[in-house]
Amino acid sequence: FGKAVGGKQMSDTEEARAGPKQSDPPILDGFRVVNEFTHTKESFTQGLCWDAEENIMFEGSGGPSFSHGSRISRKDLETGDTLAYRQLPKRHFGEGMCVLGDKAYQLTWRSNVGFIYDKTTLALKGQFQYQHEGWGITSDGSQLIVSDGTAYLHFWDPDTCKPV
Repeated sequence: FGKAVGGKQMSDTEEARAGPKQSDPPILDGFRVVNEFTHTKESFTQGLCWDAEENIMFEGSGGPSFSHGSRISRKDLETGDTLAYRQLPKRHFGEGMCVLGDKAYQLTWRSNVGFIYDKTTLALKGQFQYQHEGWGITSDGSQLIVSDGTAYLHFWDPDTCKPV
């Protein structure tokens, strides 16, 4: 729980709602569409990674039964073709993914398990466990950086998938 107001303890949500409010609309920096690419409508994208060396896009998706389900895939961005994919077991909802070195890493939302794949073939190389929800994952080039959906980031060793 958050702070006490008038002798009553406020929850974090109540405290956030009672805080200062922005009265002006946020400033928009603008954008410019530079290209458009085809995408599978059934794919509920949860993680996206661009491999500039191979000119390949990786996509991690979570999906209900009416979609193609949760999976990780390698895609040719220019053609939209799926070059390879690996389906997750139905009990897992796929979330964020990233590529580091010759491996691809994928989190699951609430299963507390992640998967390690060969970057080229998407052959399963291993799996790991963690004690929080899995949301997003990226890399700074030497370690994995994981979000659990809160304000905190977890820094992991990519060889052990354990905190550094």
